[in-house]
Amino acid sequence: MSTRRTHRKSRHGCLQCKRRRVKCDEQRPQCMNCVKRHTECEYGAATPILWRNGDSSQSLESPQSGTTGEAGINVGYEATSDTTFEFFGRLNNEDATATPDLNMVDLELMMHWCSLAYRSLTRDEQSDYLWQKAIPREALSHPFLMRGILAMSALHLAVSSSGPQKAAYISTAVAQQDQGLALFREMLGDINPSNGKAMFAFSSLVVGFAFAFPITPDSSDPLSLIDDLYRIIILCRGMQEILSTSHSWLERDKDIGPTLKGLDEDIDPSEDVKSMLKSLHYANEQNASRGAGYDFEAYKEVIDRTGVALDLARYESGRLTIAAWWPIKLRSEYIDDLREHKGFSLTILAYYCLALHRLRGNWLVQDWGARVLKVIYDSLDADLRPLLNRAMEEVFDC
Repeated sequence: MSTRRTHRKSRHGCLQCKRRRVKCDEQRPQCMNCVKRHTECEYGAATPILWRNGDSSQSLESPQSGTTGEAGINVGYEATSDTTFEFFGRLNNEDATATPDLNMVDLELMMHWCSLAYRSLTRDEQSDYLWQKAIPREALSHPFLMRGILAMSALHLAVSSSGPQKAAYISTAVAQQDQGLALFREMLGDINPSNGKAMFAFSSLVVGFAFAFPITPDSSDPLSLIDDLYRIIILCRGMQEILSTSHSWLERDKDIGPTLKGLDEDIDPSEDVKSMLKSLHYANEQNASRGAGYDFEAYKEVIDRTGVALDLARYESGRLTIAAWWPIKLRSEYIDDLREHKGFSLTILAYYCLALHRLRGNWLVQDWGARVLKVIYDSLDADLRPLLNRAMEEVFDC
């Protein structure tokens, strides 16, 4: 029967003690055996740093083996910064200048997006995950989408900034958006399963960006605000076209599919909305009775759709989806009249502006509703202005 070892086995002793097959006390930087024998004390592959005799500023050598183990560094040992960081420099022999510089502005924008700005487009936990994690991950493969995210994030930061910093964020947002749009346009003719998700996400960001960008009307043309809102309406319809093209792929996507459920359009209008739009329906009937060429059904549909938007905006006032939902199924006949600023088309647009006003709690929508409504009222003939009374009362308390 073998006798039990009476001392702890030395597993990390110095190389000299191992060669002499004597127990090492493993003290650093020199064990007592080497001190007594006046020999150089070296520790091998079990330690990442090779200790030597002499001044502590002496260079440190890397281990001869790639194995890892206990560092066993003596806390009393002080190395100069040169020798300390020399070890880390040996971890990579490639030229450090080959690494591109960090773009700190882009990093700030992405951090802001993932921590806060993404919520601008969400309504529940599923859409939170989509815009906070899934879409940024998708953007790693699609630079135009990454640009769109950074543009929206910069715009969100601009809202809470002032002075030169605000101007800088707006400038950054415009630059990112312009670059993203240039790349996006190149792909519009080739929407496919590999880019459909990114294309739809970017188009959604474009709509949000258009709403959120600071309103700067042309002082020489009071109707320019109406034209600006008209362009946003066209953007919303373009987003819907991309969704229609890629819907069969997107509905099967585990991230975006569950969020594609539309708004509940089959709701009975509230009594308030019925009363509000009664005069519009009556005016529509009067217009139809005046002669051929007037599309009664197109206008009836848009009035009914406006009523749904008004109720949805009252009860779900934080959702940008409602602002984008109203334009996507409008009849082309109405869109054409709106482009030409025809009076009755503007009266209905005024009630869409009321819906936007109810959505003003979302920073993207801003004060679009109130500002465009005022322009419409001022531009209408006197006989049409009474049709806007209910909208003007709610927005301007007049």
